[in-house]
Amino acid sequence: MIGISSTHYILHSNYYLLTMTFHTTGIVLRIEHRGENDRVAHVYTDTHGKLELFVKSGRRMASKLSPHLEELTIAECYVVRGHLDHLAGIERVVRHDLLHTSLFHMGNAAWAVELVMLLTRPDHPDRRIFDALTAWFAFLEKMPSTILPERLRLAFLMPILDFLGYRPEFEKCVLCAASQSAQWFFSGNDGGLVCGACKQKARGGLIVCDARAVGALQTMGDQPVAFDHDAYRELNDPLARSLTDALLMNHLSRPLESLRFLAYV
Repeated sequence: MIGISSTHYILHSNYYLLTMTFHTTGIVLRIEHRGENDRVAHVYTDTHGKLELFVKSGRRMASKLSPHLEELTIAECYVVRGHLDHLAGIERVVRHDLLHTSLFHMGNAAWAVELVMLLTRPDHPDRRIFDALTAWFAFLEKMPSTILPERLRLAFLMPILDFLGYRPEFEKCVLCAASQSAQWFFSGNDGGLVCGACKQKARGGLIVCDARAVGALQTMGDQPVAFDHDAYRELNDPLARSLTDALLMNHLSRPLESLRFLAYV
């Protein structure tokens, strides 16, 4: 049933509009209120990318959609596409209970969701991003600890940037293309590694990276989203945090609100 679509005409104000309906699997990223009774659901789907779906009367207690419309869940969605996309039906498929009962797990799930919300554009599908989010949710659900190593957050971010065409340069100096250097730095402003000879030319914010860290970063860029790869262990948490902050600062126009939430958890 998933992916099947159809087209038909509806009468609107004495003229006909062409509409398309389709089923898809989606991750509910965010739900917003519109007016007194309506909602808008932001959903990242496996076949159509990020969608903004109008939910008529979605705030009413009698709404048949409300019980299944929940953030941080995976659901089957029935979409009516037109001038304004409508969510005509939804059935929840996966709900990770820990993401809704633990503030720590909820905050880290919201961190990944906020990244996808800010970095992706509507109607630009990429199944890899959908799979990355589902893998992150499943990973968090199995993590009993309330301490998340920073290198694992970086392990989620790096493939997402790669999928979107923002992969940093870790194979050679981004300024002179040298592949060998006695000393390496990472520059978020320049988009990759900077060798020792070029550090004076970099646009500030340099992060020192030793040879082991450079090797790990090169490997991370070639891996699908996974959180048990041996290369990640070569990155200590302070370095991973600095790299994550530098990458986000270079690609986002504002700090992540979810990080402020996690600071208080």
